[in-house]
Amino acid sequence: MKRNGEKVLKKVENIFEYYCRISGFDIYNKFYRPTRLVAYRISEELRKLGVIDSCHLSEVDNLVKDHLNEIFDFESIFNKGKQQVNWIPDSDTISDFVKTILKASQMKLELVNPIQSARIYNILSTNIENIQKDYLDFLINAKDGLGLLKDYPISPRRVLVHDIIISLAKYEFFAQILKRDYPLKLISILLFGHKSPLKTFLVQENRPYPNKILSLYLPFTTDIITKFDKLDLTITFKQMKSLQEDIYEDIKSWIFSNPYNDDLYVNENPIRGFKPIKKGELFPEYDFVVAVWLMNAIHQNKKDLLFSELKGYRPSIFKKLLRNSDPLPENAWRTLMHGMLDIYEMDSSLYPEKTVIYRKCIKESVKYAKLRGFSFFNPKRPDYHKYLFNEEYVVAYNVIMELAMFHGIDPVDFTMLKDETFSKEYQVGKDKFARHEPFGYSLSPFSQVLTTFRQNVGIYKTLTKPQQRVAINLFKQLMLFEKHDAGGNLLDIDHTDIMRIYGEQNSWIYKRWGKGIWHDDPKFINTLNKLNHLRREIRQKSLDQYLKDNWKVAYNRFWVNNIASGKSRCDLYYLIYELEGLGDDNLVQDILSIDFGQLFGNLLSDHGYPVRL
Repeated sequence: MKRNGEKVLKKVENIFEYYCRISGFDIYNKFYRPTRLVAYRISEELRKLGVIDSCHLSEVDNLVKDHLNEIFDFESIFNKGKQQVNWIPDSDTISDFVKTILKASQMKLELVNPIQSARIYNILSTNIENIQKDYLDFLINAKDGLGLLKDYPISPRRVLVHDIIISLAKYEFFAQILKRDYPLKLISILLFGHKSPLKTFLVQENRPYPNKILSLYLPFTTDIITKFDKLDLTITFKQMKSLQEDIYEDIKSWIFSNPYNDDLYVNENPIRGFKPIKKGELFPEYDFVVAVWLMNAIHQNKKDLLFSELKGYRPSIFKKLLRNSDPLPENAWRTLMHGMLDIYEMDSSLYPEKTVIYRKCIKESVKYAKLRGFSFFNPKRPDYHKYLFNEEYVVAYNVIMELAMFHGIDPVDFTMLKDETFSKEYQVGKDKFARHEPFGYSLSPFSQVLTTFRQNVGIYKTLTKPQQRVAINLFKQLMLFEKHDAGGNLLDIDHTDIMRIYGEQNSWIYKRWGKGIWHDDPKFINTLNKLNHLRREIRQKSLDQYLKDNWKVAYNRFWVNNIASGKSRCDLYYLIYELEGLGDDNLVQDILSIDFGQLFGNLLSDHGYPVRL
């Protein structure tokens, strides 16, 4: 099975490498892919209008050969980019290629479809001219933009700016920049926020720290359209998203190229699990590292934020993961993720323009955790269950679910908790609430974590495990039992219902409840009346309203301070995610905006407990 899995992975890797190769992703020249794309777009237009049978470039060559009797090599339009890193296509050559193709197309159309040839040719020529125009505009803008760098020394820094300028040249706003006075200053404002730092950046020879390079991406992350408006430049939302990806990839490619041979950014020969891996397999680490840094830098409004300054993590995570290629400890990821979610909680309401990039960063962190098998809930430490059991958000989850399922009543002695026992200041030992797990470690109230009086925990120790399980399961049946009148109204549970559900063989349980089962114990009758009241309440009100109206102390301590506040949002969601196996593909969306009242209600309903949803 393992060998078969390795074969499948190897096959997928080969397919992916082939795709990258035919798409030009393994070619470093920045003009190669755009030029290749134009060639295939032109051939696709010819195919759609019936001039050639397929969009293979050899079909275009044959078209010219058959109708103009010329040797034509359409692929040569971009082939030089394979060998020459600094190759820049010649616009006249492109124009000549297009004229030749259109001339041959016209001759074929007149031959095979003389009646419709003029109409089809007009459509074809218009579409191809538009493709050519967009490409030539990009080419002209790129050449003019690169001309701005001619007075600066050739260096790794200049290579990076060179690539960024080519990416900028794809967009209409760059033509506006080139028409302005001092266009390099405007580019500097886009990259650095000021008009002079770009010149300083280009003339310096030292290797910049990674955070200095990533700071070039910061201006393209939040509220870009407003920034462009202030510069009197125009960019659409779609263009903004595309531009973000372009600049991100420019910086990523430059860093992974290790332009400073004597001082690497990324380990050229990384090892994972005692096996050598390819440098490109560190891409997930890079994307995660950038996501963490970016979110912290935006939050602190600090472009020069050091990786060693990230909240809760002292060493440079960039150096650790990318240069040394060490594995990231799970608890380090958890600490960093906590910091990211804290930032989101602090900033999302005050700075809504930041939430889009924040969500993207958190999604990247969650994606990395899935890839590396990390979890908020299941760290590798033997005492973690004990530690986690006493965390306030776990207590909150257990208590709230218990109050919704069993309404604070103990299944063995039918006593109801008092609301004041949930106060942190409540000191009366035997009456204070406690939680225990009669069937072993679970953390889940559905498994069962029971909330009862502290003194009652001892009662369970006097029973066998099967007796405990029977008592709990029968009480659950009692809570789920419903009977209605002719109008569909819920009727109260009475002593006959209890005796029928438990049966004579389990009468030992309800006999512990006092003589009230036979109508003469006010304490039993009072608890039963409260139970019937709460059963109706939870069907008529939302979970948080039910808690607020009937368990005010528990509501304030656990619901308001631990859940509604969002203080433990991520921990709590991951706890439920692991316990219930939610398997939600939109994990990030849930972490950031989950309605816990709705989630708890759905969970209770899934387990059979009637609540208002």
